[in-house]
Amino acid sequence: MVDSSGIIGMYVGIVLIMVLINFVIYNVAPNHGWVGSAVVMTMIVVFSSLATISVKSMSRQPLDWSTTLLTNGISVALIVLPTIALLYFAPVIGRAFGNTVGYMWINLFNNIDEVMKKVFGESSTHEFTQLNEATLNKLTASLKVKPSDEDKTKLLELIQKKESVGKSFLVSLAAIVASLVSFLPSLYRF
Repeated sequence: MVDSSGIIGMYVGIVLIMVLINFVIYNVAPNHGWVGSAVVMTMIVVFSSLATISVKSMSRQPLDWSTTLLTNGISVALIVLPTIALLYFAPVIGRAFGNTVGYMWINLFNNIDEVMKKVFGESSTHEFTQLNEATLNKLTASLKVKPSDEDKTKLLELIQKKESVGKSFLVSLAAIVASLVSFLPSLYRF
């Protein structure tokens, strides 16, 4: 029988792989639509089930595949599905994560201030965290000196990446909660 630290280590490894795949899906194809969301949810059910099955097999508990898949499917449907639906119908929910986690991620690899100065000028008072596609178009239309299309496109790409990182972070948090809902009862035999 494996000790609980080994079981938890395996669970954390599986969850990290799940979060990484989720991050890649949201950032490689940011406008993936409902089909991509179904792929994300299926991936979360599979990885949550894999974590639960691994825990049960490592602790020598009897394994019931149907119950494991059912509990993981229900937890994902009740936690992750509403989160993804909220991101579609109320995108402002994801902006909080985009403006924090997304901003930090973008700032690691890009000089946001340099791009902002190219678009809005040296005396720019605009905040990158307050920009989305609609506000960018509105603000650039009101400028006296129009930015180049290349600079505006670069800033728009950064804004979209910021929003994608925020969405993937929120869905990853929901996936971790859904996975824990199924994982903990199998570990502690409630």
